[in-house]
Amino acid sequence: MAKLDKISIETLKGKGEALLPKLLYKLQLAPGAGEDVPENSEVQVELRLIVRGQSIIEYSQEPFVKQLEQVLPTGLKIALSSMRKGERALIWMDSALAFGSSALSLEPGVKIAKDSNLVFEVFLRSWNDKPESTKLRFKDRTPFDSMALIREDLNAAEALIENGKKLQALRILKRSLWSARKVQIDAEKSPAEERARQSFVHAITVKTAECAYELGHYPLAVSLSKEALEVDRFDAYVNYICGCAYFSLGYVSSATRYIRAAHHSDLQNGTYERKMREIERHQALLNKDVDYDSDREEFEEYAAHCLKKIDENKKALRKSIRKFVNEQFEKRQQTVLIGGGFPPALLKEFKDKIMAGGSRIYFVHGGDDVLELKY
Repeated sequence: MAKLDKISIETLKGKGEALLPKLLYKLQLAPGAGEDVPENSEVQVELRLIVRGQSIIEYSQEPFVKQLEQVLPTGLKIALSSMRKGERALIWMDSALAFGSSALSLEPGVKIAKDSNLVFEVFLRSWNDKPESTKLRFKDRTPFDSMALIREDLNAAEALIENGKKLQALRILKRSLWSARKVQIDAEKSPAEERARQSFVHAITVKTAECAYELGHYPLAVSLSKEALEVDRFDAYVNYICGCAYFSLGYVSSATRYIRAAHHSDLQNGTYERKMREIERHQALLNKDVDYDSDREEFEEYAAHCLKKIDENKKALRKSIRKFVNEQFEKRQQTVLIGGGFPPALLKEFKDKIMAGGSRIYFVHGGDDVLELKY
């Protein structure tokens, strides 16, 4: 990718295309071919976010793949819609099209300050038309044809998993699970086919739970594995997935229950036993004897810190309320309402100060959650 220190911001904006004057500029480094990216497409992009001449986020090893309509920030989405396959460009955007007044922590030690203008270096590898929606894909198909399509998707997901592309596989697995649940078979007329469909749904559920756990999507893994256990609560592997996901979420007692069930269902499996011992060691650490005097000092210090932050927040809120009220009266508003979820104690304190005198406000009315002030 290009070195930004060889191209100044002034050059980028001066020689680049003004996609939105004063807000968004694109300087083409290499032309693309074909048509501009359609709105309803999926883009595959090499992307670099540059701050002070240094790259801080880079996707060149693992391309950024997303539906164009879901790309953030907004300036990047607009710029991508003007590009063609194979095009490389530098994008400058005003903070209004970036992350605005929100500061953003990207990784340890890397933070984008609020109101930051951003520069991206972008290489559009490819774009594809948005896939046909699942509903349209299965429209007017027989249950047999629908199940065949789902099996094709599962084969594609398996291939992606083998190639290490588990996130893409998880998307396909979730879509396949949803589709398999929606296939309608008359259980009275075709009981064998319905049993086969239910068994198929169960297998997809287990596979999706496994993939979700491996990717760190622990709540999804817990939800799906518990659903699978409703079919067979003694399934050792599903109990193992559920226990591992619970353990990763910090729910030690739930993790213990499911891992123990996995171990008891398959006593010869060393993996289940090792996981159970790991959880037991963790539980032992949590239950170890502690130095209560030392802990009390830490808790008191933490409590003092929390109280300080609460007091600072109250001061900031009081200042915001005063500023808001003064601004409204300066705009010649005769009546001002203060509400919106402020703590009742804070509103009462503000009301008491007004009633004490020394204010331009001569009338106060209101309850615990709102104040009506008149000038």
